[in-house]
Amino acid sequence: MKISDAVNLRRSRRTYVAQAIKTSYVKKLNDAIEKCNAISGLNIQLVLEDEVPFKKSLLKNARNYIALVGKGDDITREKCGYYGEKLVLFATGMNLGTCWMGGFFDKKLCNVNLKEGEMVHLLIAIGTVKHKLSLREKILSHIFWFNRKNRKKATRVFGDVPHWFWGGVDAALKSPSAFNRLPVLFRCTDGDVSAAVTGKFDYEYYDLGIAKLHFEIGALGGEWEWGNSGMFTNN
Repeated sequence: MKISDAVNLRRSRRTYVAQAIKTSYVKKLNDAIEKCNAISGLNIQLVLEDEVPFKKSLLKNARNYIALVGKGDDITREKCGYYGEKLVLFATGMNLGTCWMGGFFDKKLCNVNLKEGEMVHLLIAIGTVKHKLSLREKILSHIFWFNRKNRKKATRVFGDVPHWFWGGVDAALKSPSAFNRLPVLFRCTDGDVSAAVTGKFDYEYYDLGIAKLHFEIGALGGEWEWGNSGMFTNN
């Protein structure tokens, strides 16, 4: 599956099949996590057969998760969003279900190894799912798409706008975000592109990282500068 196809197909899944993830998939996930950690400096970890952190969540049969672990600064939060979503889309390509978890889990109960100065930022529930969405998942998915921002609300454009900008924006509009706010504003001034959040709400820097990745995919390449109001370089 192409990563652009994963952007279009991926939905948040809250109901899982109570069975182990295939061994071959576990190896592929750990390989992908190792690559992300080497590039980002994060300490992302895959934890299997541990349902304890999800006891207070609304997920059903959740027993596996990707723990996004790193230091507590905003750049790290942005990287958690960016590389976490990379892993989400990678998992989508293997027909695994995923769900971003910002709350409704106990960080102290996560079975992870923390180095000095590190913390658990977010979890991504992951596991085997049925092909069809449950009724509850269909309702929540409909709400997400109904409340989705459009190009006008998500952008500020001035002067000449390259075609790849709109491809990037359209992909970013499909990115998951806390409470479906999609708080990222994309600016384009004669081809100079930046992305920013207000920083007023929790999770905005995670959302910024996720949206930047989606933009790269939709723009068919390019690279973002880390940080709020970071600039985009199109290759």
